[in-house]
Amino acid sequence: MSNNAQGSSAIAPQKWGQKLSELYDHQLAAFKEKGYKDPEDAARTAVITLANALGGRLTYLPRGTKLKTAIRDRELYKRWADKGAAPEDLADHYNVCTQHAYDIINKEHAREIKRRQGQLPL
Repeated sequence: MSNNAQGSSAIAPQKWGQKLSELYDHQLAAFKEKGYKDPEDAARTAVITLANALGGRLTYLPRGTKLKTAIRDRELYKRWADKGAAPEDLADHYNVCTQHAYDIINKEHAREIKRRQGQLPL
């Protein structure tokens, strides 16, 4: 970790070090359960990626149904955007009505544009 990342943390280093260790352990167990060829490397990569993306700021991560819904919505959108899947087929695959598939695509597309462009001034 860089000195800047360490110095900007509001949590004592012992605590965020412990949280990173716990996150690594959870990732490692999940990758072992999934039968990954190199679960240690996958866990290390996952934790480093998350720390680089979310480190240094408070971040809410949903659990349960909200987490599953958010992942489903992102996967549905990526299949539409990256693979050209038809909304009707996506609706069948994800067990939602066609209109809901369109709503998810529109919501995620707006989120993607905002991510790429940022908030443009009016």
